[in-house]
Amino acid sequence: MISELVRILLEANTPHDVIVAAVKAVEVQPIDVQAERRREKDRERKRCLRNSAESADTPLNGSNGFPHPSLTSLTPPKENPPKGGQKKGTRFFAETAPPEWIEFCKKERPDLNAGILFAGFKDYWLAKPGKDACKLDWFATWRNWVRSQKSGNVTYGNMKQKEHRAGAITL
Repeated sequence: MISELVRILLEANTPHDVIVAAVKAVEVQPIDVQAERRREKDRERKRCLRNSAESADTPLNGSNGFPHPSLTSLTPPKENPPKGGQKKGTRFFAETAPPEWIEFCKKERPDLNAGILFAGFKDYWLAKPGKDACKLDWFATWRNWVRSQKSGNVTYGNMKQKEHRAGAITL
């Protein structure tokens, strides 16, 4: 690129100092076409995010800008699968346990308190960072969570689960 510039300037009988200045200007700001394409795509992505954030107060969205849990399912959409046939998981976002989850817990592990268990499940998955927090089937994850719990005598600080539910404090 620089050699082509110098050739054109020499053919045009351009003074030496002008050629030197032109070469310095080109050297200072190299143009990376691929980097510019990436930057433009990034700018477009950010514009789309801004536009979607501005429309976050639509009735389909909750107060936090995300779809209200009752309007979505806990499984990812099946339309437009990612390239290569791989499915992408979703992050956990339910505020309350779906009735079938509570029913499964009571049936599979009657010794556990489904409400307390769901609160721990929800806190764990909302706090977990990265790709490990994305799941294809949240109900399957819940079933595994329920099955992997230890005995119902879970302690909360100085309190057993039964005392915790009753609000008792042991000193």
